[in-house]
Amino acid sequence: MIKLFIVLFSLLNASVVFAACLFSNQLETLTETETNYLRQKIPPAFKHALEAKEVSVAVDAVDGEACIAKLVVKLPQAHIDEANAVLDAQPAKKIMLGAQGYELPQKTVNEATFNVDSSSLAIASPDILQTAEFGKLRATLELMYAFITQKRAEMTGGQENTTPWPSELTKQMVTSCSVKESASICSCIVEQYATKLTAHEMEYITYIRENPYALATGANDGFEIIKRNAESVCNV
Repeated sequence: MIKLFIVLFSLLNASVVFAACLFSNQLETLTETETNYLRQKIPPAFKHALEAKEVSVAVDAVDGEACIAKLVVKLPQAHIDEANAVLDAQPAKKIMLGAQGYELPQKTVNEATFNVDSSSLAIASPDILQTAEFGKLRATLELMYAFITQKRAEMTGGQENTTPWPSELTKQMVTSCSVKESASICSCIVEQYATKLTAHEMEYITYIRENPYALATGANDGFEIIKRNAESVCNV
């Protein structure tokens, strides 16, 4: 009887340790780390959605599994529709991406499990691969918000903006421009941009200009009109 009690106690104790592989503070850290990774990795429309609380990212423990967590990303239906509309307008690209195993999210709640080291909180390398559930979800989100960013970067050249930019963005744009032009001319050009573009639109355009594949889509054509007009005003 005593031996049976010891065995049962050992099993009960093991199950407690097993279930408590990841504690709440570790899950919070994983959530923060993954959110920051996605914010930096995915095109800016995703970051803006996070800031507006249109998108949420969380890491939960998987019941009954040791050191297996679950990434949960909630998306607005409007973003899913927006990204799919961009891809539907390019049937050849849709077929090509489908053949390569890429697809856009079709659900507002998207989940993927992954293995994690409880001491370092490092995600297992095999799970990061795009052939794995977790890696595939990351890639899917990146593709989705690349299409959304691309679409939102398209300008007519005739729009106006009255909302001031954050000083950080203004400084960043002036610094980038100053590689080729004087600081005074660059300040003038950026001021002209700010009369036509919102801060978010400027971030979309910057992403397109720095991405050769996105630039090849022609999404930057409208901005080129704004750029030429700004340079003319500033006597470049």
